[in-house]
Amino acid sequence: MIWVAGTCAECPMYWTDGHGAGDVGEHGFCAAPAAKRPGFGPKEAAAGRPDWCPLEAGSIQVRESDEGACAPGAAPGSVCACDDCPFFFQTDKRRCNIATPKGRPLLTDEPRPLWCRLRREGVIIRKRAK
Repeated sequence: MIWVAGTCAECPMYWTDGHGAGDVGEHGFCAAPAAKRPGFGPKEAAAGRPDWCPLEAGSIQVRESDEGACAPGAAPGSVCACDDCPFFFQTDKRRCNIATPKGRPLLTDEPRPLWCRLRREGVIIRKRAK
C-alpha cells in the first residue's frame, strides 16, 4: 500500500484525540519512528509538514518483521507488535490508523490482530510536494 501525505493531517502516522489522521481533536501526536513528537496540534498539522518530518528526507517503508528480528534494536520500519507500529494509537481504546475502517479498535491482547495490513503487505508513505 502506498500512502501519499501532503500535510500531517493526511499522514497515517499522525493522530489526534479525535481518533485518527485527519480528524479534528484538541491534541495531536506524530508517531513516526524518528519523530515521536507530542504536542503537534491539529491546526499545525493542517498547515503542512514541519521541518523535522521524517518524510522530508524521503519515503518511509513499514513492514512486518521477521520472526527472529523482534529483538531490541530491530531494523527501522519493521514491526513486531502493535505497540511498536507507527500507525498504532491509543485514546479510549487501542486503535489502528491504517485499518479499514480507519481508527479500528484492537479488541484483542495479541501482539497484532489477524486483520493487520502489515501481515499481507508493506506500507510506503511518500510526501506530496508542499
